[in-house]
Amino acid sequence: IDNLNKKILKIYKEDGNFVKAEEEVFSKNIEPNIKEDIINKIYKNSFKTSISRLESYSKCPFAYHLKYIIKAKEREEYKLQALDTGRFIHKVLEIYIDNIEKELEHFKNTLPNSPFYEIELLNDNKLDYESGDLRDYLNFIKTNLNKSIDEAFNTKEYEIFKDKKKYLMLSNKLMKLLEKVTLVVTEDLRLSNFKVYKTEYIIEDKMFNSNIRTKNKDVYLKGIIDRIDVLKYGDKEYFRIIDYKSSKKQIKPEEIYSGINFQMPIYANIIEKKEKLNNAGMLYFTADIKPLKEKELDQNEIMKKTILEYKMDGLLLDDKDILKQMDKTLEDETKKNSFLLPLERKKDGDFSARSKAVEKEILNNLKEDTEDIILNIIEKTLDGNVEIYPLDDVCKYCEYENICMIDKNKNNIRKYSKIRKWKIKGRDNDK
Repeated sequence: IDNLNKKILKIYKEDGNFVKAEEEVFSKNIEPNIKEDIINKIYKNSFKTSISRLESYSKCPFAYHLKYIIKAKEREEYKLQALDTGRFIHKVLEIYIDNIEKELEHFKNTLPNSPFYEIELLNDNKLDYESGDLRDYLNFIKTNLNKSIDEAFNTKEYEIFKDKKKYLMLSNKLMKLLEKVTLVVTEDLRLSNFKVYKTEYIIEDKMFNSNIRTKNKDVYLKGIIDRIDVLKYGDKEYFRIIDYKSSKKQIKPEEIYSGINFQMPIYANIIEKKEKLNNAGMLYFTADIKPLKEKELDQNEIMKKTILEYKMDGLLLDDKDILKQMDKTLEDETKKNSFLLPLERKKDGDFSARSKAVEKEILNNLKEDTEDIILNIIEKTLDGNVEIYPLDDVCKYCEYENICMIDKNKNNIRKYSKIRKWKIKGRDNDK
């Protein structure tokens, strides 16, 4: 007996009216499970997935079913979507980082270990952008950005930017954005002992061998990590992941334990196993336009605010030595905050509770917990569960709302996890 009939039978036993029970169930848009033989035809001997697919299922099993199994989609129009601009930014940054790698060493050696807006070149403490190494540094960034954009525009994928005049204006807007973004990315690399190991790191790995929870299917995960940086320190090697986003994103326990936004800890887990490296952090870099009232500011203030507006977010290993390697400005003990990392120091030198730095045990627990979250999602998917059971607030962004005809007074809505703090198993943690 399938889930649909079980629900009808349950209500019938309680009320004794079969017709009423049937009407009650169907008024709630309850979807029956997909039968096992159909599931086996869909997935065959292996289950191939991605983080975005797993998170899509967790947000709403029925929306996942429509998108990835039924493949229902809106009619496509000729227009530039947010995803296109996001991919373009990714491509330019990938090319740019490869282009600057060798020459950047010169500026690491000639400029002080301070954000360039703090470098005092004139008596009045204002920057002279037309002299010496700083001028060469800014020209170096601009030249390589222009070169990288040209290389990106020469690919067929981005011809849409040149096809119509209205998109030419958008490409100019992107140019202004990329000028700011590459400035911040270059400063991060200049002021860090972490070196770029790989951009666009491709994952095509078996994540789980076949077992009872995966219905005897091997599980393969596909994905791309935007950037991996590495550091050799003492007898250990560390890595950090940097993911470029077009809108602000954080690593929050209430989201991860609700089955969404677990991309970073899963990718970190894969890198640890595959590359035999130690996790030093997972960071989101938001590449979007942040308006400044530039007419009211001098050039020095504009540059400073540009850097500070692009401060990264995420989760870091709470190890002072490693964090000083990640941001060399922290070697100055008088510095209260990191210029680009989500770190704030207290008077005693320790990082405050507002800092996004956690103990190694928390990162290890997160690794174990996210694996279990993924297995739960896979288990439900392979059970054929396609119920209309959305996570709270996702319906307002859903393209399938008119298909499922959800009634929030009758259908169940899943609430976010109540976990708001990172925990170490066996004791409380106030991070």
